[in-house]
Amino acid sequence: AQLDLDALSRQVAVYDIKSQLRVSNASVFITGLNGLGIEIAKNICLAGVRSVTVHDVDQTKVATLEDMNSNFYIDRTGEDPGANLSAPRAKLALERLQQLNPSVPVKYAAGPLIGDGAGEAEAAE
Repeated sequence: AQLDLDALSRQVAVYDIKSQLRVSNASVFITGLNGLGIEIAKNICLAGVRSVTVHDVDQTKVATLEDMNSNFYIDRTGEDPGANLSAPRAKLALERLQQLNPSVPVKYAAGPLIGDGAGEAEAAE
């Protein structure tokens, strides 16, 4: 695999090229984009992994103002920032996570991880 050494120079300096190659080959699945989850997602995207999938268990649960306060990738523009809360947390953060590192595809998935319907999580681009 080819590494963009300009973009990943800090990671290569801290790890080494061999370790960064391993990181660059990783596909990461993150469920729950609360305050901690979004910080992890941000760092994983910046690390230059192969791909990231962000997941919401319940795709019908719309993000709240409390979610907006802990997830800094939910859009706050406009006169009424609460009007932007029209989807689950992970879906609302998707575009801004993708902008962090255009070379890392970020996908959205929703659905249960265990029990009835597990394995039927819907993935969307």
